[in-house]
Amino acid sequence: MVDPQLLPRVAGVLIVVLSMPCLSPVGAKAEKAGMIRAAGLVVQKLPREREKNYAEFERLAREAAKQGARIVCTPEGFLEGYAISDRGLSLDRYRDLCEEVPDGKYVRHIRNLARELDIYIVAGLAEKDGKRQYNTSIIVSPSGEIVGKHRKVHNANDEPYNTTGATFSVFKLPFAKVGMMICFDRQMPESARLLATKGAQIIFTPSSGMHGGINDTMMITRAYENGVYVLFVHPEDCLIINPHGDIIARYKGDSRVVIADLDLSLVGDGPISGRKPEVYRDLAK
Repeated sequence: MVDPQLLPRVAGVLIVVLSMPCLSPVGAKAEKAGMIRAAGLVVQKLPREREKNYAEFERLAREAAKQGARIVCTPEGFLEGYAISDRGLSLDRYRDLCEEVPDGKYVRHIRNLARELDIYIVAGLAEKDGKRQYNTSIIVSPSGEIVGKHRKVHNANDEPYNTTGATFSVFKLPFAKVGMMICFDRQMPESARLLATKGAQIIFTPSSGMHGGINDTMMITRAYENGVYVLFVHPEDCLIINPHGDIIARYKGDSRVVIADLDLSLVGDGPISGRKPEVYRDLAK
């Protein structure tokens, strides 16, 4: 029994303990309202090596999930190693490397992994649909469903077997509205602006082309001018940029999981709030 004289002290200790905040364990996905933890996976590309590329992606995705990431993003064409850039690749061989969405072998692997890790996955891959091929990014939910898809709209006439997409869509996830640009899409200011005016708060940008230098400036500008978060993810680089144009995380040559907490209350700040659409009608010509 507790000595009655000690009861006030014991009660005081209990009050202090019960009033302490409950801390989330490492890797838990508990988040403050308006905050989301996102990660870019710097998957080095091995052209035509789908098994090896997928294995590296899975390793990094598991690492990101352990660090509490709610959503992760790969580079452009991570699965087949952006094999379309191989000028000696035949159409038949390229189609062998493409995946059907949602039921291709590796798409099913990605869906199962999202389910297992309880995360969202933005994955870049070569897609085949009937007789056509596309440079595609998909969003897979923690239930394993495909909840978003973007087909690359712009290229530099360097993807001879691919058909280009024709839309920029915004997808409403439980924690944010997100959009996607793939590589060369980012070089057209209209791409990010269209996504922002449709309500995107985070723009994922899987890429495999240039990086560093002017690309840093371009990605900072896209984030700042549109008041959104931009995640640029490349086989050799990654930038996470906030709506003020600040790089809040980047690949530094060490960990290939680049992770940051995104404060969505910052979205919408900046020049976009002063735009005058009635003046820009000629841009559609």
